[in-house]
Amino acid sequence: MLLIVPFAAIFLSALTGFAALRAGRPERALGLAGLLVALAGWALWQESAAAGLEVLVHTLFLWGAVVPGLVALAIGAALGWAGTRLAAA
Repeated sequence: MLLIVPFAAIFLSALTGFAALRAGRPERALGLAGLLVALAGWALWQESAAAGLEVLVHTLFLWGAVVPGLVALAIGAALGWAGTRLAAA
């Protein structure tokens, strides 16, 4: 059950990045990237202010959902951009 969250973050971010750049709307991918960076900042801030097991929850959120989402978004956006370039050539 715990593995569903990273896989969902990876799948949805990669799909969003690919679809946004394939459709010529990079601002959508940038908006999602900004949201994920803001979530990472929030998780780091909460992690520094928390004590005990709460730190583990914020760390798991950061490394289990936010970071895979950012990496998948970059890969999906790169594939969408490459597909657009190949279709134009």
